[in-house]
Amino acid sequence: MVSIYSRGCDLETLNGLFKELRTIKGPYDVIFTGDFNAHHPAWGSNNSDAEGRAVIEWLDK
Repeated sequence: MVSIYSRGCDLETLNGLFKELRTIKGPYDVIFTGDFNAHHPAWGSNNSDAEGRAVIEWLDK
């Protein structure tokens, strides 16, 4: 299990983090949890922001 907190960094940094997270491999499934300070209707927000769209894109890969 990996827990992540993003204090509201720029989009380039967030995408770099997602790129690194995709490299995590092991003999077991990995669960990512966290507070990305991102907004998207997928998790109940009334609107979306660039960070929220980046999280959704990362989850879709």
